[in-house]
Amino acid sequence: MLEPPPSLLCPVTLAVFADPVVLVETGHSFERAAIERHLSRFNTCPATLLTLQDKTLVVNHQLRKACQEFQETQKHLVRIQSALRTALVALLHCSLRHREMGLWDEAIARCNEGKSP
Repeated sequence: MLEPPPSLLCPVTLAVFADPVVLVETGHSFERAAIERHLSRFNTCPATLLTLQDKTLVVNHQLRKACQEFQETQKHLVRIQSALRTALVALLHCSLRHREMGLWDEAIARCNEGKSP
């Protein structure tokens, strides 16, 4: 699995954004639930610690799309890893069968010659 780039992490939750919003006054993005919780208790921006005059939040569509693309890439990589594991198990099984059948040395020699075993 890939580590998400810091730009895709909410500075409050440290998790990949699911519902990112921009705090208009400061321009910083936060996970909606986290910033709403913060703003219900404090009148500051958690990123800058500046006192806010305006608590307006706007959906960050670009950041949401980037996070969704990252998560889709993660799912795709998991599927690839699974397929590679399956292929490796099959290859090991085949190698063991060649060895048991006494064909191991012949198969290795053919591979070294650039031929298919």
